[in-house]
Amino acid sequence: MRSQRMLLLTGVPLAAALCAAPASGGTVIAKFNNLDLAQNVQVNIGSGNQTFSAGRFDWTLLSSSGTLLGDYGGGNFKTFCVELTQFVAPGGTYTFSEIQPLANLFGGGASGANIANLLGELYTDEFDNVDTAAEAASFQVAVWEIVQDGGLGVANLNLSAGNFTLVSGASLAASYLANLGGGPLERLIGLQNPSNQDQIVLAKAGAVIPLPGAFAAGLPATLLGAMAMRLRQRRWA
Repeated sequence: MRSQRMLLLTGVPLAAALCAAPASGGTVIAKFNNLDLAQNVQVNIGSGNQTFSAGRFDWTLLSSSGTLLGDYGGGNFKTFCVELTQFVAPGGTYTFSEIQPLANLFGGGASGANIANLLGELYTDEFDNVDTAAEAASFQVAVWEIVQDGGLGVANLNLSAGNFTLVSGASLAASYLANLGGGPLERLIGLQNPSNQDQIVLAKAGAVIPLPGAFAAGLPATLLGAMAMRLRQRRWA
C-alpha cells in the first residue's frame, strides 16, 4: 500500500517561523535487526574496489527522548546509512542523537544543504517504491552518491566519476539520480553516532522540520508553509 500525501497551505507568519526556528532533537536508542532488503554491490570510494551489502536497515525502537523520530511503541522503523567507513552489527543496540536540520549531519553550509535537499527529494521520489532487494540496493547506492558527491549540487552526481563510483550492481541507482533536480522534499532527520554508522530516517507525521536554508531562501513563504506542513500516512514495518 503506497503513501497518501496531502499538502496543507499555511500563512506567511507560520512559514517564516518554521524556517527560522530549528527543530529540537533528542536521543534515540534502537536495536539493529538486519538489512531486510539488500544485495551486494561493488563500489570504489578512493581506496580500491570494495563489496558491500547495500540495502534497507530494519530497526526496533527501544526508547526516544526527542520529538522527531517519535515513539512507535517498540515498533520497527527503516533507515538508510550515510557512511561507508563505519558499521553496525545485527542484534546490536545503538544510541543516536537526532540531528536537525539534516544539513548539519553533513557539516552544514551550502554543501550540507545541497546534500540534505537531494536526499529529501530522493525520498519523495522513490522511498515508497522500495519493496525489492534490487530497489533497496539501488536506493542505498543513490544515498551514498549524494552524500559523497552531492555537496556541489545535482550536476555533480555521477556514478562513474567523483569521490564515489559504482563498479557493479544497483542497476536502478542511475535512474533514481537522473530524476533529481528540484522536486518536493521529504522530511528527514539524521541519526548520529560518533563510533558507528550514521543513518537517515523519515520524521514522524506532525514533526516540525526546518527546510534546509539554501533551499528555503528561494521559495515564497506560502509554498514553504505548504511543504513544511505536509502530512503523511506511511507503512513503517
